[in-house]
Amino acid sequence: MNILNKINTTLKDQFNNIGSYDIPNFKKGDLISVRMITSKKLKRKQIFTGVCVKKKNKGICSSFTLYNVIDGVAIFKTFPMYSTMISNVYILQKNVK
Repeated sequence: MNILNKINTTLKDQFNNIGSYDIPNFKKGDLISVRMITSKKLKRKQIFTGVCVKKKNKGICSSFTLYNVIDGVAIFKTFPMYSTMISNVYILQKNVK
């Protein structure tokens, strides 16, 4: 096994042991809602809902990008998959087009 694969698996295990959130199995085209912590001091949380347009599976560096239109402005937001700032990820609808 490659040293990078060992590091990725140990970091994923550490993330799973923290129990930040369960990563659901979603694909491109799914409507997803992400609840993230914006300030740990003030304990503020923010929810971003959008369609998944990109999903990158690269071990601990995995990420996904959501797309939403807010007030006529297109917003693309990329989230790291293994982030402690994300508290929950919900799949609202499968295969939105």
